[in-house]
Amino acid sequence: MKIVQSFWSKPFFRPDGTRLHGGWPHRRYNYISWALSCLLLSEHYEKLEIVTDEMGKEILIDKLGLPYRSVRVVLDELNEYHPDLWALGKLYAYSIQSEPFLHVDSDIFIWKPFDARLTNAPLIAQNRESYTSHYTFQYSEVYKYFEVIPAYLQGLNEQFEFIPAINAGILGGNDLEFFKTYTSEAFNFVNANSQTIPKLTDIGGFNSVYEQSLFRFLSQDQGKGITFMFPDSPDTPEQVGFIHEASVHDDFVHCVGGFKRQYMVYALMESRMKALYPDHYALIDELIDTSEL
Repeated sequence: MKIVQSFWSKPFFRPDGTRLHGGWPHRRYNYISWALSCLLLSEHYEKLEIVTDEMGKEILIDKLGLPYRSVRVVLDELNEYHPDLWALGKLYAYSIQSEPFLHVDSDIFIWKPFDARLTNAPLIAQNRESYTSHYTFQYSEVYKYFEVIPAYLQGLNEQFEFIPAINAGILGGNDLEFFKTYTSEAFNFVNANSQTIPKLTDIGGFNSVYEQSLFRFLSQDQGKGITFMFPDSPDTPEQVGFIHEASVHDDFVHCVGGFKRQYMVYALMESRMKALYPDHYALIDELIDTSEL
């Protein structure tokens, strides 16, 4: 199976010169995360692709020299969209795949290949999200402001106390026809409501609606099952972001959300990077010191 990562740089580099750090406390850790994620994936997968834009290519390929076998520079096509809609880069990457694939976020680290139970599945996701109040709030605003909402997303606040979704830390599968439909539906949802999206209290929070919640309900609407990496977990496993506990989760770590701001997490990530890939580690420090990153 082909492994795909994606980097749309616009959400990270704002017109006012502000650089976002992907949730990490400093951009240095963001680049360490990117490098460690890619380098660990390359240990197990020959087909490793990055979908990015011109600036992303300059950073990840030209400067950091990460070992992607395929580089697709296409995400500049998204630059008219609001920068807080960062998941559109991922959706675009899903949409252009022509063979079975698994998209892996840049804050995920693996120490062995993904199980065949996953890679042979039509639809793959990390885990269910069952009790997240965030979705309920987001949908309250979607229903308030949006004029165009897919039928399978209507009335969910009346059906669920906590509107369910999936975690897309890893997302992919063999059902490419579904992914064409899914990405088309997601872009149509965003495009049809482009004038009202700025009214949302948290535009960034809307990403999880059109990526993770839409995936869950569209698959249900089409009668398609999802194979989860953590099938017995109703939500994201509590310790999944701790690198020192990787073995608990089948040698898989996802530094999702608040994990990135914990010293123990980013310090151990840095230590692993320095031990495993010292040349890339030194290069990141050099580029940071000279303000090239």
